[in-house]
Amino acid sequence: MFELSSFDALWSSLKEARFSQVLTYNDPSQRFTAAVRGHFNSLPQSSRYGVYVVTAASSGQVLYVGKAGTVASDGKFKAQDIPGRLTAERANKTSSDRWFAEVCSQEGALKIEYVVLPNIQLAPATAEALLLQAFLIEHHCLPKYNKGF
Repeated sequence: MFELSSFDALWSSLKEARFSQVLTYNDPSQRFTAAVRGHFNSLPQSSRYGVYVVTAASSGQVLYVGKAGTVASDGKFKAQDIPGRLTAERANKTSSDRWFAEVCSQEGALKIEYVVLPNIQLAPATAEALLLQAFLIEHHCLPKYNKGF
């Protein structure tokens, strides 16, 4: 389905083939959760499961790759859509507001780009694994804020 030639090529092909959007977070003094809720309020519930990439807006450096939406045995999505995943607690009980504010303070404005994946075509876990594998092959490491996969 996808060729693991490069991270950018894979990410581009995912964005071209499916619904994608961008959320920008550039002020660490503002609550990230409020920005996420405001962005996703206008999107239908079916447009909330997939994979997302957090980049430094100025450099385009990939900082984090994540997924949202586990596919159940009946083919339907379980809980935690993209806004739920983005606003969930991080490691060590760190709130998403604090985590994103710290990353934004260190890296500058953040671009959170996401692709909605219908589960019958490509499960979010598969897309995330393919993206991380392509990044690993290309850079010999994972994105700066990914802890493993």
